[in-house]
Amino acid sequence: MPLSRVRCALPLALLLAAALPSTVLAQAQATTGVIRGVVSAEDGDPIVDASITVAEREHQLSSQPHHNSRGVFVATLLPLGSYEVRARALGFRAESSAGSG
Repeated sequence: MPLSRVRCALPLALLLAAALPSTVLAQAQATTGVIRGVVSAEDGDPIVDASITVAEREHQLSSQPHHNSRGVFVATLLPLGSYEVRARALGFRAESSAGSG
């Protein structure tokens, strides 16, 4: 490789190395999160008609994410905090789970 190509590649490598810490730092300062889950019966079959509520306790915020035919749901862009996830469906006992993120 000619010396001129090596000199051109070196500043690019240094620029990429300098940009990496800012990317990592930006991810460390995230202000939102995601909650993923699956609504299923004890036998593992998905419950397709379940009503799901994701509620943030301190500020009384709530979201009702939709789920797919496999019972998978995703609640996105949630402010960081403590949440309770509740699932209800006709013929099933209501369930809830709490945690913080």
